[in-house]
Amino acid sequence: MLWGISCSNESFEESISLKNHTWVWTDTLKAEPILEDTSSYFHSWIEVSLDEKYPYSNFFLKEVIISPGDTPHFRILEFPVSNPDGSWLSKKHSGNTYHFKWQVLNLFKINKPGKWKMYYIQYCRKDTLEGISNFTWKLQATSTPK
Repeated sequence: MLWGISCSNESFEESISLKNHTWVWTDTLKAEPILEDTSSYFHSWIEVSLDEKYPYSNFFLKEVIISPGDTPHFRILEFPVSNPDGSWLSKKHSGNTYHFKWQVLNLFKINKPGKWKMYYIQYCRKDTLEGISNFTWKLQATSTPK
């Protein structure tokens, strides 16, 4: 598993490339941006690359968000990835790998400046999930709601 991070002025990105295109439930994507601007709105999204070994028609994630000095907030996210006939919903692909992008936070405002913790854990029916090559989380600030 490879990890990557980039950030620039209220824009953040975390990525993991999964060894053998397998996401084990212990492979948590951890994003811990330092957010200082309480006047901006934030948009957050995830990008996932799946191949033919991915066994399900949907993709589940457990999201954990912890604001500075606060208790964790959990939610389960579900995203459809294929039609009932098994065809992929995404038209964006390279070879047999299909790329998905889903918004997870829209017009989110931080209530406390400081280090935020955002964790994403695969939450499907198997502890070891095949068919996932990459997972990326992005956060972008905007001064006005759109």
